[in-house]
Amino acid sequence: NNVLFASNIDFIDGAIEENVEYELEGYITRYVSPADFDVDGIAVTTNQQTQYRLGDSESLALDMHLIISGVTNTQGQIEADEISLFASSVYLEGKIESIDTQANTFNIYGQTIKLDEMTLLSDETTEEFKSLTLDQFQTNENIYVIAYENEDGEYIASRLSKIGDLTSPYLSALVSNINTTQQTFDLFGLTISVDELSIFFDENDNELSVEAFFSQLIEGETEVAVTTEWQNIDGKTLLADSLSLVKRE
Repeated sequence: NNVLFASNIDFIDGAIEENVEYELEGYITRYVSPADFDVDGIAVTTNQQTQYRLGDSESLALDMHLIISGVTNTQGQIEADEISLFASSVYLEGKIESIDTQANTFNIYGQTIKLDEMTLLSDETTEEFKSLTLDQFQTNENIYVIAYENEDGEYIASRLSKIGDLTSPYLSALVSNINTTQQTFDLFGLTISVDELSIFFDENDNELSVEAFFSQLIEGETEVAVTTEWQNIDGKTLLADSLSLVKRE
């Protein structure tokens, strides 16, 4: 067929190039109906064949975080084939620890993540958009992951992408098991601890004291992004260098 593939939208004279297939992650910035809304300013439409993940057409709303996969039409819209909605997602940058192609799973930071029929797999180390399969990934390869936890407590990958150089681990998720006395909390199955060298930030990158930071944590509601050094991860514990409150609206 004549469909082109691209990781970003191509503009010609201010319009989206027709018949280009690509994926777009972003937020709904304008919403009229399930067939008429914008994602980061890009017009999107749906039809009866559009597939939804973690919701349906009635779940769409202003400021919602999602991934759109589809083909641009003559009206300058993306006609969505698939829409993945984000509930409480986990965002990770790290290295693949193991792969099981038979089970369609991989491990990162000691956790097993499953792939399903709607997982987007790609290679972001090249300018050309490439759709991949799990057997094209390797142990110790640098990856970017977006995943969610299903009702059975399993992590399911919405996106798995190869990425280039990675200087430090990155994890962002909702916090649990907050202990303000010990100044620890859990994130993606890891216990996060801090020390006198740890740096804390609010949603606007303003530096906070450790006390002010922990006072804003709410169990199961607050998302925190953590970076550290590889040597600071020991089994199920992680000593954080930098901790930031995250707001995704």
